[in-house]
Amino acid sequence: MTTPDVYTMFVREMVNAGYTEEYAKENIVMTDVPKLPVSGDLEDESQGFKDMTVMGGINGYAISSYTKAPNAALAFVDFATSYKMIELRSKLLGIAPARADLAETSGELNQSIFSNLKEGSIYVMPSVRALAQVWTPLQTYCARLADDVLKGKSEYATDSALKSGIEAVDKRIYDAIHTLSGG
Repeated sequence: MTTPDVYTMFVREMVNAGYTEEYAKENIVMTDVPKLPVSGDLEDESQGFKDMTVMGGINGYAISSYTKAPNAALAFVDFATSYKMIELRSKLLGIAPARADLAETSGELNQSIFSNLKEGSIYVMPSVRALAQVWTPLQTYCARLADDVLKGKSEYATDSALKSGIEAVDKRIYDAIHTLSGG
């Protein structure tokens, strides 16, 4: 798993399938984003590997310029982004905190995510409703991977099956992008 929220989802699915939370946490590993072959061919290691650049989403707060209570709105944003509240949100939702002081104390993966964001290897993705058509194929694929493991029978039991699954996700995303762009 590469993000705390996905990790949390997999733990929850294992618990729902009858495993203990302790067992799930012992058997699911969170890791940083992998390096990719320089050639772009996943089977070609001859030219070495390069760091991957990924997109990530964020949740943010905004205050309308038309608000009738700007001071109250600002007070809420100040409260919601406080150390205590971001820490609580991170623990409850399993998300990486968007504060440097919390990233430093909330585990190696969160430190890595924050560092990657700061260094520009994670681009912040805009929160646009239409993008759900893009992310749904990948979410479905990941859910099926998790479900396969829990059932003990996998349609993705081989490298070629995994690759075919990713290629299908890629096609669905490609089709969604072209549908959204009108061309």
